[in-house]
Amino acid sequence: MNFKEDIYLMMEINYLKVNNRDINGNNDDLFPFNWYLIKDYQKKAEILLEAINNNVKIIDTKKYQEMRNDVI
Repeated sequence: MNFKEDIYLMMEINYLKVNNRDINGNNDDLFPFNWYLIKDYQKKAEILLEAINNNVKIIDTKKYQEMRNDVI
């Protein structure tokens, strides 16, 4: 694992916790369908930080919408 991936994993755990979820449970409904195909861990960590700070879903963050638009 690399540093950026480690940070991302910590952010994902925090995202689950703020959503009152069990980190070992099925939490697929919190993540976009293509979330685990994205390998840019820095961008994913930034998206999670925005979601946590604004108490919104990942798909409702500005950073996720920008990333989606860049891919399309």
